[in-house]
Amino acid sequence: MALSQETLEALDRLSPVLVLAVLALSAIAVARLTRWNPLDQLRSRLLFGVPWGTLIVVAGLAGVYYLLQGGGQPGGPVATGFRSWSIRYPEGLLLSSFAHSSDGHLISNLTATLAFAPLVEYAWGHFGDGGAGIKIGDGGTAERESDGRTNGLERVRWLARPGARIAAFVLAVLAVGVAGSLFVPGAVIGFSGVVFAFAGVAIVAAPLGLILATLGLQVLRLVRAAFESPVVLARAQETFVNPSWADIAIQGHLFGLLVGVVVGVALVRHRGLDPDLRYVWFAALVFAVTRSLYALYWYQGGDSYLLFRGLGVAGVFVLAGLIAGAALATDRTLVPRIDLSARELSVGVVLAVVFALALVAIPYNLVTVSATNETAGGIEIRDYTVSYAEGAEDRYIGSVGSLIGDAGSIRVSGVIVASDRRNAWELAASRGELASRGQVTIPVGGAGWRELVVVNRTAWEFVDGNQTYTVTGRQVGEDGERRLFAAPGVNSSVRIDNNTIGIRPAPEFYEIVVYENGTANAARIPTTNESVRVAGIGFERDGQVLIATQDGTRIPIARYRPESST
Repeated sequence: MALSQETLEALDRLSPVLVLAVLALSAIAVARLTRWNPLDQLRSRLLFGVPWGTLIVVAGLAGVYYLLQGGGQPGGPVATGFRSWSIRYPEGLLLSSFAHSSDGHLISNLTATLAFAPLVEYAWGHFGDGGAGIKIGDGGTAERESDGRTNGLERVRWLARPGARIAAFVLAVLAVGVAGSLFVPGAVIGFSGVVFAFAGVAIVAAPLGLILATLGLQVLRLVRAAFESPVVLARAQETFVNPSWADIAIQGHLFGLLVGVVVGVALVRHRGLDPDLRYVWFAALVFAVTRSLYALYWYQGGDSYLLFRGLGVAGVFVLAGLIAGAALATDRTLVPRIDLSARELSVGVVLAVVFALALVAIPYNLVTVSATNETAGGIEIRDYTVSYAEGAEDRYIGSVGSLIGDAGSIRVSGVIVASDRRNAWELAASRGELASRGQVTIPVGGAGWRELVVVNRTAWEFVDGNQTYTVTGRQVGEDGERRLFAAPGVNSSVRIDNNTIGIRPAPEFYEIVVYENGTANAARIPTTNESVRVAGIGFERDGQVLIATQDGTRIPIARYRPESST
């Protein structure tokens, strides 16, 4: 039995209130039953008990997205102009780690920042005491006896001030973000590398806190979804979906995580803390699995991806072991002959991976990308060109390959965005995505400006599945539409009076073609409710269906798929 529209609307209004009320009552009940009051503990290390540095970072990310990228506006944010294409494009290097490609991308990183960054800020502290230890979810982190060394923070008195320590936290976040842009291979975008750095510090300094934050993040996302979409009406439908792991920049995540681990090890050693390796190992494993660090994949071009799940899972366990070894508090000798300790080996391997990623990033930063024939005839907006091509070589990956002596190339098909000034070349929408949606909007621009290009795909498909199509584009706010691509004409397996029937793109719409005794006879496909005769065969247009008529027989032979088909 279906619920009435009035009932659904009432549930949609009341559900968020119900969630909020139950959440508040649950928190109050736990606080009263356990006499739990975290505010005093938070105030002991944070100014007024508030992670001000985290809030400043979150506000900055929102500012970049909404003010510089144009997020929240029709067509979505500008992403191409904010990627770290190469060292020749400093704007991308400086902003890519703090920019995002969509609303969902931003929200995901903001919620993760709110979950993990306060743990790091709490460990860092706002008062420069350096000795209180980490009490929230420290996972058995114990304080070792002091060896009599003078705390370096006492010698840097200005850094003991809350304002200075908050500023230092924010500056460190900026430094890690820019380092990720410089030393992570590929044209990355997003704050996730820094989020993983937060987690790396927390894994070592507060492993149980990290586990709780990881689980709490899932609860936070569920609550947010309950507020945003309290009632969801879902229908079975055909849609275009990339694999969930295909958009993960695993190299950036790994770089950020390992940088965070190094910082965390330095922090606990400076504080004289002794992390419980059981918790460190498990925290590293839980985080790596829940954040899909096992997703080792290779892009094969087009809409094809190859996932190496077995290798990835094995690598996750190796990673957890390395992080636990790096957190060792004692110098247990592993190889007596060369006086190599387990901690030195683990830290050395972690640093080696970080340096290896940075080394791989060198050709990406030095590559020069130039537009070729596939961008000819595209829509030009300032330094950008938006075009469509099929079987084109990925100029960005191909240029990197030529720089390191790899003659291999990846062929792609779809909407291409290129900019010589920005050293950018990107497949903005694949052929499959455009075919599924019928229309895509491509934003281009830079800091503070953006323009939109709408790309449409229309097609005629015979009943046997043979299809021909055209791709057109136009700049929003400008008159005129430009054809970007026309597929070859196709023939139907259906024959009428022993004649072959075909459809092909024409300068104006499409043509129906009848091949009679080797001669091609063509006429424009009629508009809705109109008809035309070609070589003695009648063709009628009934809505989006093309019907062939002959001697009183009517046969639907093809269907039109406009850009609004989705």
